[in-house]
Amino acid sequence: MLPSKFYENVDPIYYKLIKDLEKDLEELEKKGNTENYKNVLIAFSENYLMPKELWDKLFRCDYHNTLTKFADHAYYQFYVSKDILTVCSLRRYQKLLNFKKTFKTNDIYPHSDLQNSLRQYEKNSCAPLSKSIIQEYNKMLNYYERIKSVEENQDEWFKALMDVGDEEFIEQNVEHRLGQNLTNKKLWMLYINYLKSRNTQVFF
Repeated sequence: MLPSKFYENVDPIYYKLIKDLEKDLEELEKKGNTENYKNVLIAFSENYLMPKELWDKLFRCDYHNTLTKFADHAYYQFYVSKDILTVCSLRRYQKLLNFKKTFKTNDIYPHSDLQNSLRQYEKNSCAPLSKSIIQEYNKMLNYYERIKSVEENQDEWFKALMDVGDEEFIEQNVEHRLGQNLTNKKLWMLYINYLKSRNTQVFF
């Protein structure tokens, strides 16, 4: 149900919880009991962080209703998707590297659609961009390219995020990456140490 790599760094207690959950889900799936299948996943998520693969399964049970009802809860557990961002009321994840966003001159940060969003902004703008905005854009574009180039090296990737100097940007992208693999202990430690150094209060 979960990729084998997921279990390589799992805490023994969490390992047992996940294995028991998988067993229950497999039995319910054989019986075709969709409602209980959904309820078992919901109950687990209310007590523990739930891997993204299991959030995917929950939303597939009853997509519209579960997405609307549990978007905030999934979001809180670092589960992020375009649909979640659309319906979620928390609105925290606004500075992700790989999500498109409209270009704003007062909020420029590194992301994959930076060049295209600038072109769209210039196309619809009545006045040319100021020199300071262009300089900021170029700086953020360089940051993005640097971050992508070290993506496979977690220490370098984390350092590259910190170089941007934007706490929201750092926190949102680290949490998003953690959401892709909750067993990434190295990234957890880097992030926890970062939060301690900033005396930042973040609720997990």
